[in-house]
Amino acid sequence: GRLLASAGHPDLMVHLWDIDTGAEVRPIQGPGTESYAASIEFSPNGNTLAVGYWDAVQLWDINNWTEIGYFRNPTNGIIFGLEFAPDESYLMVFVPYENKMLILDSGLKLIATMEYIGNVAFSPDGTLVAANDSGLKLFDSSTWEVRDSLPLPLGPVQQMVFRPGKPVLVSIHEGGITVARDLRTGAEISRISNPGKHFLSSDGKLLAVGAESGEVSVWDVETGNLLKSYQQDSTWGVSEITF
Repeated sequence: GRLLASAGHPDLMVHLWDIDTGAEVRPIQGPGTESYAASIEFSPNGNTLAVGYWDAVQLWDINNWTEIGYFRNPTNGIIFGLEFAPDESYLMVFVPYENKMLILDSGLKLIATMEYIGNVAFSPDGTLVAANDSGLKLFDSSTWEVRDSLPLPLGPVQQMVFRPGKPVLVSIHEGGITVARDLRTGAEISRISNPGKHFLSSDGKLLAVGAESGEVSVWDVETGNLLKSYQQDSTWGVSEITF
């Protein structure tokens, strides 16, 4: 069945729940009695759970509930984020208080250490990683060197999505601006400027926008055209939106 993981409980354990029945499947104990789970992440295929503690990462096989990997951060920095590559060949570990990001292979062996670079997005094949730093940087995941960089005159990025099968990256910026960019030339393909909360579909084809008026609209990212809109009265406006 489908599982939901939760952390931050007083007992310091990660709890697993069956979404269909609501029953708890089991708790997971950390590597020590004082282990606090600060981040959790399921792998794309749903068979592995990564748990980030104050200073360590554990991998669990959820089919038989065995620990399959353990990594301790040598500097004891708190791990506040985890992200699997699409093919699960590596795991990105975010340690923002130390301004760094660790790249671990599938066995949790450290293969690279990088400066913390904020939001990231993976190309569908996992060979490129887009990162929002002072500008947009593209990293080659085989070497973890910068392959290309572009300035970001539109400001901080809130979400990025690669278009499958196309050299296109779509990014949402503060202020209600979404841009599709050709990665070969750096040129803008389209721009949607609409005040409100923006959110991209997983393939980057569609953009949903929630406005203060309560209107929810759906846009074609490639053309920049409005496809549909829905109106619902709202006192506070749309604060969150997702596909």
